[in-house]
Amino acid sequence: MSTFISQSLFHELRCEHERVAQLETIARSLTWTAEQQELVAMAIELFGSEAGAAQWLLCQPPIMGGRTPLELLSDADGQAKVRHSLNCLTYGLPA
Repeated sequence: MSTFISQSLFHELRCEHERVAQLETIARSLTWTAEQQELVAMAIELFGSEAGAAQWLLCQPPIMGGRTPLELLSDADGQAKVRHSLNCLTYGLPA
């Protein structure tokens, strides 16, 4: 018995694999500061798991100017945007 994987599912799986690879590459290249660690911990708590946090950290919400939250963790201004977004999501406010 063979299993058929639709082209759209294959594309979605490939994109997810690419996002995970991107996360691993960025995570390995960073020396995590206390602020970055705190923001990632906030995301894990908010989304309920490391996988949920990773998915959010790799998304590109319009409010972040086409950059991912993970990319924004690299400087203080970006960290402020990530913190603001996490706080808004936590309290159900618009970002």
